[in-house]
Amino acid sequence: IKSPFALHQKSTNVFRYSAGSPRDLTLVSARIGAAKYDVIISDPYISVNSSKRLKLLNFLKELKKGGVSYNHLVLRWKPRESHETLDYQSEQLSNLLKPICEGITLKPWDGNGHFHDRRVLLKNVTTERLVTLDVTAGIDNLMSANKECAVFVDEDKNA
Repeated sequence: IKSPFALHQKSTNVFRYSAGSPRDLTLVSARIGAAKYDVIISDPYISVNSSKRLKLLNFLKELKKGGVSYNHLVLRWKPRESHETLDYQSEQLSNLLKPICEGITLKPWDGNGHFHDRRVLLKNVTTERLVTLDVTAGIDNLMSANKECAVFVDEDKNA
């Protein structure tokens, strides 16, 4: 009897970043693969202030250096975690990210359900291969050299 899990194979790689270590995402980008992707980023704090928005931009630029290009971005965050208005956060995100991706959809969290995990879902627009990044301390901490963080990269081997 074949396990149903055998039909859906994933490969997981873990990349750990210590406080004080440079944030080189070359190996993460290599696991994703050079291609064009539709991307969903869910991180409660990615837009709550200008510093976190810049770290999001730096994260996307680092992946782009490794060959990842963006067809469409969907961004989910908790706008109520900020002293800034939702409109201001949305405007700043759009203006900041427009140079690397024209297709941007902003989906502020509506307060329903639990939203804590920081996850980046990438779907190759040609092959439909899925890659999931789970970022343990959030994109802001991943892109801060003085913070500790890990990235778990799950690749769908069936696509």
